[in-house]
Amino acid sequence: MALNLLAAIVTTLPLVVRVYDAAGVPSGTLERAHVTVNQTLHSVRIEPVWRACRGNQCADPPRQDELIVRIVKAEERGSQELLGSAMVDVDGHAGTLATIYLDRVEWLATQARTDSGRLLGRAIAHEIGHLLLGTSGHACAGLMRARWLTGELQRDWPLDWMLSDREGAQMRWRLFERSAAATAR
Repeated sequence: MALNLLAAIVTTLPLVVRVYDAAGVPSGTLERAHVTVNQTLHSVRIEPVWRACRGNQCADPPRQDELIVRIVKAEERGSQELLGSAMVDVDGHAGTLATIYLDRVEWLATQARTDSGRLLGRAIAHEIGHLLLGTSGHACAGLMRARWLTGELQRDWPLDWMLSDREGAQMRWRLFERSAAATAR
């Protein structure tokens, strides 16, 4: 157990993220989103491996250590501020599916006069955080806070968009556990 804990703490762990784009995200926007997620997760030593799912490219069921991010247009109902959601089993501390609402991301990016690709990446990283942390709760500060204000987006302070050391350690440990369980199958 001690060696497993050490491995989860010191190594960079790969994370396969299947992306289903049902909203038609422009390729440049999606590329900037991936760069943003990569930077965010690299800071906590998680290496995203992107898998675009079109047609039957992802017909095989996801492994236990893979995540699914689907990008859709939101229904008219609901808050414009809700950029995404994650389906999390809070008792099992795990989730697999996150949904990002592209039209809401674009709306907020326009309101804040900021790059929609970067904001899309932050929303994806936030929802991946929920899936790996296994909680629907939010932090008081940083990327995992509940509300993102236009002033914060315009100011663009790095601390506003980081995962804490504790969040990073928890995410790595849970990813390590998921990977070990998937390998044991």
